[in-house]
Amino acid sequence: MARFAGSRVSVAKPKTRIAMTVRTLLACTCALPLLAACGGDEETPPQDGGFGVGEEEDVNDRASTEAGGSEDADLPSEGPPGGEATFEAPGAPSAYEPEMIPLTARGNEPGWILEILQSGLSLDYDYGEQSLAADGYERTDLDDGARFTVTDQDLRIRVREERCTAASGMPYPYSVEVRLGERSFSGCGGETRTLLTGEAWRVTSVNGDPVTPSDTPPSIRFTQGDLGGSTGCNTYRAAYTLTGETIDINPGQSTQMACADDLMAQEEDFLAALEAVTRLRVEGEGALVLEGETGRIEARRGR
Repeated sequence: MARFAGSRVSVAKPKTRIAMTVRTLLACTCALPLLAACGGDEETPPQDGGFGVGEEEDVNDRASTEAGGSEDADLPSEGPPGGEATFEAPGAPSAYEPEMIPLTARGNEPGWILEILQSGLSLDYDYGEQSLAADGYERTDLDDGARFTVTDQDLRIRVREERCTAASGMPYPYSVEVRLGERSFSGCGGETRTLLTGEAWRVTSVNGDPVTPSDTPPSIRFTQGDLGGSTGCNTYRAAYTLTGETIDINPGQSTQMACADDLMAQEEDFLAALEAVTRLRVEGEGALVLEGETGRIEARRGR
Protein backbone atom coordinates (compact mmCIF):
# COMPACT_ATOMS: atom_id res chain seq x y z
CA MET A 1 0.00 0.00 0.00
CA ALA A 2 1.37 3.43 -0.91
CA ARG A 3 2.31 5.76 1.96
CA PHE A 4 2.27 9.55 1.86
CA ALA A 5 4.54 11.08 4.46
CA GLY A 6 4.70 14.64 5.73
CA SER A 7 0.94 15.40 5.98
CA ARG A 8 -1.87 14.75 8.42
CA VAL A 9 -5.55 14.80 7.52
CA SER A 10 -8.34 15.43 10.07
CA VAL A 11 -11.69 13.92 9.16
CA ALA A 12 -14.99 14.56 10.95
CA LYS A 13 -17.39 11.82 12.04
CA PRO A 14 -19.21 9.60 11.28
CA LYS A 15 -16.58 6.79 11.71
CA THR A 16 -18.54 4.43 9.47
CA ARG A 17 -17.83 6.70 6.49
CA ILE A 18 -14.08 6.77 7.35
CA ALA A 19 -13.97 2.97 7.50
CA MET A 20 -15.72 2.69 4.13
CA THR A 21 -13.31 5.20 2.56
CA VAL A 22 -10.27 3.29 3.83
CA ARG A 23 -11.63 0.00 2.53
CA THR A 24 -12.29 1.62 -0.85
CA LEU A 25 -8.73 2.99 -1.06
CA LEU A 26 -7.30 -0.43 -0.17
CA ALA A 27 -9.31 -2.07 -2.91
CA CYS A 28 -8.19 0.51 -5.49
CA THR A 29 -4.54 0.12 -4.55
CA CYS A 30 -4.50 -3.66 -4.79
CA ALA A 31 -6.57 -4.09 -7.93
CA LEU A 32 -6.10 -1.77 -10.91
CA PRO A 33 -9.28 -2.98 -12.69
CA LEU A 34 -11.33 -1.55 -9.80
CA LEU A 35 -9.92 1.94 -10.34
CA ALA A 36 -13.09 3.03 -12.09
CA ALA A 37 -15.07 2.25 -8.94
CA CYS A 38 -13.02 4.58 -6.71
CA GLY A 39 -15.06 7.61 -5.71
CA GLY A 40 -17.51 7.26 -8.63
CA ASP A 41 -20.20 5.29 -10.28
CA GLU A 42 -19.20 1.61 -10.67
CA GLU A 43 -21.09 1.34 -13.95
CA THR A 44 -19.30 4.26 -15.60
CA PRO A 45 -16.92 2.90 -18.35
CA PRO A 46 -13.43 4.41 -18.92
CA GLN A 47 -13.60 7.60 -20.94
CA ASP A 48 -11.22 8.68 -23.71
CA GLY A 49 -8.69 9.96 -21.19
CA GLY A 50 -8.69 6.75 -19.09
CA PHE A 51 -6.48 3.65 -19.13
CA GLY A 52 -8.55 1.19 -21.13
CA VAL A 53 -6.64 -1.52 -23.02
CA GLY A 54 -7.02 0.18 -26.37
CA GLU A 55 -5.98 3.53 -24.95
CA GLU A 56 -2.90 2.03 -23.30
CA GLU A 57 -1.74 0.63 -26.63
CA ASP A 58 -2.21 4.07 -28.24
CA VAL A 59 -0.11 5.69 -25.52
CA ASN A 60 2.69 3.21 -26.12
CA ASP A 61 2.55 3.84 -29.84
CA ARG A 62 2.80 7.57 -29.29
CA ALA A 63 5.73 7.14 -26.91
CA SER A 64 7.56 4.99 -29.45
CA THR A 65 6.96 7.55 -32.19
CA GLU A 66 8.08 10.44 -30.02
CA ALA A 67 11.25 8.64 -28.91
CA GLY A 68 12.48 7.23 -32.19
CA GLY A 69 10.20 8.48 -34.92
CA SER A 70 8.63 6.46 -37.65
CA GLU A 71 10.83 3.88 -39.34
CA ASP A 72 9.89 5.41 -42.67
CA ALA A 73 10.70 8.99 -41.65
CA ASP A 74 13.56 10.68 -43.44
CA LEU A 75 16.59 11.18 -41.24
CA PRO A 76 18.15 14.63 -41.17
CA SER A 77 21.39 14.79 -43.09
CA GLU A 78 24.61 15.76 -41.39
CA GLY A 79 25.63 19.31 -42.01
CA PRO A 80 28.71 20.17 -44.02
CA PRO A 81 32.01 20.13 -42.15
CA GLY A 82 33.29 23.46 -41.00
CA GLY A 83 29.93 25.22 -40.82
CA GLU A 84 29.62 27.47 -43.89
CA ALA A 85 31.38 25.15 -46.34
CA THR A 86 29.17 22.70 -48.20
CA PHE A 87 29.56 19.45 -50.09
CA GLU A 88 28.06 19.17 -53.53
CA ALA A 89 25.81 16.16 -53.98
CA PRO A 90 27.57 13.60 -56.20
CA GLY A 91 26.25 13.48 -59.71
CA ALA A 92 27.20 9.83 -60.17
CA PRO A 93 28.19 6.92 -57.90
CA SER A 94 31.81 7.03 -56.82
CA ALA A 95 34.05 4.56 -55.02
CA TYR A 96 35.44 7.48 -53.03
CA GLU A 97 33.18 7.17 -49.98
CA PRO A 98 33.23 9.40 -46.87
CA GLU A 99 34.72 6.60 -44.75
CA MET A 100 37.93 6.87 -46.81
CA ILE A 101 38.59 10.14 -45.02
CA PRO A 102 40.86 10.93 -43.18
CA LEU A 103 43.21 11.00 -46.14
CA THR A 104 46.93 11.73 -45.96
CA ALA A 105 48.91 12.66 -49.08
CA ARG A 106 52.52 13.72 -49.53
CA GLY A 107 55.12 14.48 -52.14
CA ASN A 108 58.61 15.86 -52.75
CA GLU A 109 60.34 18.70 -54.59
CA PRO A 110 59.38 20.65 -52.56
CA GLY A 111 58.34 18.41 -49.67
CA TRP A 112 54.67 18.72 -48.72
CA ILE A 113 52.05 16.85 -46.71
CA LEU A 114 48.27 17.17 -46.84
CA GLU A 115 45.73 16.00 -44.25
CA ILE A 116 42.03 15.91 -45.17
CA LEU A 117 39.66 15.26 -42.26
CA GLN A 118 35.87 15.27 -42.04
CA SER A 119 36.01 18.67 -40.32
CA GLY A 120 38.64 20.42 -42.45
CA LEU A 121 42.12 20.11 -43.92
CA SER A 122 45.70 21.29 -43.50
CA LEU A 123 48.64 21.64 -45.87
CA ASP A 124 52.33 21.97 -44.96
CA TYR A 125 54.66 22.74 -47.87
CA ASP A 126 58.16 23.98 -48.72
CA TYR A 127 59.51 21.32 -46.35
CA GLY A 128 57.31 22.58 -43.51
CA GLU A 129 58.29 26.24 -43.76
CA GLN A 130 54.80 27.22 -45.01
CA SER A 131 51.40 25.98 -43.88
CA LEU A 132 47.70 26.68 -44.08
CA ALA A 133 44.55 25.24 -42.51
CA ALA A 134 40.85 25.37 -43.35
CA ASP A 135 37.88 24.58 -41.13
CA GLY A 136 35.81 23.44 -44.09
CA TYR A 137 35.90 22.76 -47.82
CA GLU A 138 33.71 22.09 -50.81
CA ARG A 139 33.84 18.54 -52.06
CA THR A 140 32.71 17.19 -55.41
CA ASP A 141 32.62 13.42 -55.97
CA LEU A 142 33.78 12.36 -59.44
CA ASP A 143 33.73 9.08 -61.33
CA ASP A 144 37.43 8.51 -60.65
CA GLY A 145 37.84 10.20 -57.27
CA ALA A 146 37.02 13.56 -55.74
CA ARG A 147 37.83 17.26 -55.83
CA PHE A 148 38.25 19.46 -52.73
CA THR A 149 38.16 23.26 -52.88
CA VAL A 150 38.85 26.02 -50.36
CA THR A 151 37.83 29.11 -52.31
CA ASP A 152 39.01 31.83 -49.93
CA GLN A 153 42.55 30.37 -49.96
CA ASP A 154 42.62 29.57 -53.69
CA LEU A 155 43.30 25.90 -52.86
CA ARG A 156 42.19 23.08 -55.14
CA ILE A 157 42.91 19.38 -54.59
CA ARG A 158 42.30 16.57 -57.09
CA VAL A 159 42.35 12.99 -55.80
CA ARG A 160 42.30 10.24 -58.44
CA GLU A 161 41.65 6.56 -57.76
CA GLU A 162 44.74 5.39 -59.59
CA ARG A 163 47.76 3.67 -58.13
CA CYS A 164 50.70 5.95 -57.39
CA THR A 165 54.29 4.96 -56.68
CA ALA A 166 56.27 7.23 -54.38
CA ALA A 167 59.94 8.04 -54.86
CA SER A 168 60.72 5.38 -52.25
CA GLY A 169 59.04 2.76 -54.47
CA MET A 170 56.14 2.27 -52.03
CA PRO A 171 52.74 2.02 -53.78
CA TYR A 172 49.68 4.04 -52.73
CA PRO A 173 46.05 3.84 -53.90
CA TYR A 174 45.62 7.51 -54.95
CA SER A 175 47.32 10.07 -57.14
CA VAL A 176 46.97 13.56 -55.69
CA GLU A 177 47.49 16.98 -57.27
CA VAL A 178 47.39 20.16 -55.18
CA ARG A 179 47.07 23.67 -56.67
CA LEU A 180 47.65 26.61 -54.36
CA GLY A 181 47.32 29.85 -56.26
CA GLU A 182 49.89 29.67 -59.06
CA ARG A 183 51.80 26.80 -57.44
CA SER A 184 51.17 23.08 -57.88
CA PHE A 185 52.30 19.93 -56.04
CA SER A 186 51.86 16.29 -56.99
CA GLY A 187 52.26 13.09 -54.99
CA CYS A 188 50.58 10.02 -53.56
CA GLY A 189 47.79 9.55 -51.04
CA GLY A 190 45.94 6.95 -49.01
CA GLU A 191 47.29 3.88 -47.22
CA THR A 192 49.44 1.18 -48.83
CA ARG A 193 47.65 -1.34 -46.63
CA THR A 194 44.44 -0.97 -48.65
CA LEU A 195 46.26 -2.33 -51.72
CA LEU A 196 47.34 -5.44 -49.80
CA THR A 197 44.30 -6.42 -47.75
CA GLY A 198 41.25 -8.23 -49.06
CA GLU A 199 41.50 -11.24 -51.35
CA ALA A 200 44.45 -13.56 -50.75
CA TRP A 201 47.53 -13.42 -52.98
CA ARG A 202 48.50 -16.68 -54.72
CA VAL A 203 52.28 -17.13 -54.72
CA THR A 204 53.60 -17.91 -58.20
CA SER A 205 57.36 -17.96 -57.63
CA VAL A 206 59.95 -17.93 -54.83
CA ASN A 207 63.42 -16.60 -55.62
CA GLY A 208 62.62 -16.83 -59.31
CA ASP A 209 61.55 -20.50 -59.19
CA PRO A 210 57.92 -21.40 -60.00
CA VAL A 211 56.12 -22.91 -57.01
CA THR A 212 55.70 -26.67 -56.83
CA PRO A 213 52.08 -27.72 -57.48
CA SER A 214 50.24 -28.91 -54.37
CA ASP A 215 46.73 -29.29 -52.98
CA THR A 216 47.19 -26.04 -51.01
CA PRO A 217 49.41 -23.68 -53.06
CA PRO A 218 51.49 -21.08 -51.19
CA SER A 219 49.45 -17.98 -50.40
CA ILE A 220 49.57 -14.68 -48.51
CA ARG A 221 46.55 -12.92 -47.01
CA PHE A 222 47.08 -9.50 -45.42
CA THR A 223 44.87 -8.11 -42.67
CA GLN A 224 45.32 -4.86 -40.78
CA GLY A 225 48.49 -5.90 -38.96
CA ASP A 226 48.94 -9.59 -39.70
CA LEU A 227 49.51 -11.86 -42.66
CA GLY A 228 49.17 -15.59 -43.08
CA GLY A 229 48.29 -18.39 -45.42
CA SER A 230 49.82 -21.61 -46.71
CA THR A 231 53.42 -22.51 -47.45
CA GLY A 232 52.28 -25.27 -49.80
CA CYS A 233 52.71 -27.69 -46.90
CA ASN A 234 51.88 -26.00 -43.58
CA THR A 235 49.95 -22.90 -42.55
CA TYR A 236 51.69 -19.87 -41.08
CA ARG A 237 51.01 -16.46 -39.53
CA ALA A 238 53.18 -13.40 -38.88
CA ALA A 239 52.89 -9.68 -38.08
CA TYR A 240 53.99 -6.89 -40.41
CA THR A 241 54.62 -3.14 -40.18
CA LEU A 242 54.47 -0.56 -42.96
CA THR A 243 56.44 2.68 -43.02
CA GLY A 244 56.60 5.30 -45.74
CA GLU A 245 59.44 3.40 -47.40
CA THR A 246 59.56 -0.21 -46.19
CA ILE A 247 57.61 -3.23 -45.03
CA ASP A 248 58.93 -5.19 -42.05
CA ILE A 249 57.70 -8.77 -41.49
CA ASN A 250 58.37 -10.20 -38.04
CA PRO A 251 59.23 -13.88 -37.53
CA GLY A 252 56.00 -15.83 -37.30
CA GLN A 253 54.71 -19.28 -36.45
CA SER A 254 53.69 -22.24 -38.59
CA THR A 255 52.33 -25.72 -38.17
CA GLN A 256 54.80 -28.60 -38.26
CA MET A 257 53.28 -31.18 -40.57
CA ALA A 258 55.70 -33.24 -42.66
CA CYS A 259 55.32 -33.17 -46.46
CA ALA A 260 57.19 -34.38 -49.53
CA ASP A 261 60.83 -33.32 -49.70
CA ASP A 262 60.31 -30.81 -52.53
CA LEU A 263 57.43 -29.11 -50.66
CA MET A 264 59.47 -28.98 -47.46
CA ALA A 265 62.39 -27.35 -49.32
CA GLN A 266 60.04 -24.84 -50.95
CA GLU A 267 58.48 -24.01 -47.57
CA GLU A 268 61.91 -23.30 -46.07
CA ASP A 269 62.82 -20.97 -48.95
CA PHE A 270 59.43 -19.25 -48.86
CA LEU A 271 59.48 -18.51 -45.11
CA ALA A 272 63.09 -17.31 -45.25
CA ALA A 273 62.33 -14.99 -48.17
CA LEU A 274 59.18 -13.69 -46.47
CA GLU A 275 61.04 -12.84 -43.27
CA ALA A 276 63.72 -10.96 -45.24
CA VAL A 277 61.23 -8.76 -47.16
CA THR A 278 61.79 -4.98 -46.89
CA ARG A 279 60.23 -3.66 -50.13
CA LEU A 280 57.03 -4.24 -52.04
CA ARG A 281 55.55 -3.32 -55.40
CA VAL A 282 52.12 -3.77 -56.93
CA GLU A 283 52.46 -4.17 -60.68
CA GLY A 284 49.97 -4.39 -63.53
CA GLU A 285 46.59 -5.85 -62.75
CA GLY A 286 46.99 -7.52 -59.37
CA ALA A 287 50.65 -8.57 -59.36
CA LEU A 288 52.55 -8.29 -56.06
CA VAL A 289 56.33 -8.37 -55.66
CA LEU A 290 57.92 -8.71 -52.20
CA GLU A 291 61.69 -8.28 -52.11
CA GLY A 292 64.55 -8.37 -49.62
CA GLU A 293 68.30 -8.70 -49.68
CA THR A 294 68.10 -12.49 -49.72
CA GLY A 295 64.87 -13.35 -51.50
CA ARG A 296 62.02 -12.44 -53.79
CA ILE A 297 58.37 -13.54 -53.80
CA GLU A 298 55.92 -12.96 -56.66
CA ALA A 299 52.19 -13.41 -56.24
CA ARG A 300 48.89 -12.66 -57.93
CA ARG A 301 45.34 -12.13 -56.74
CA GLY A 302 42.98 -15.09 -56.59
CA ARG A 303 43.50 -18.81 -56.92
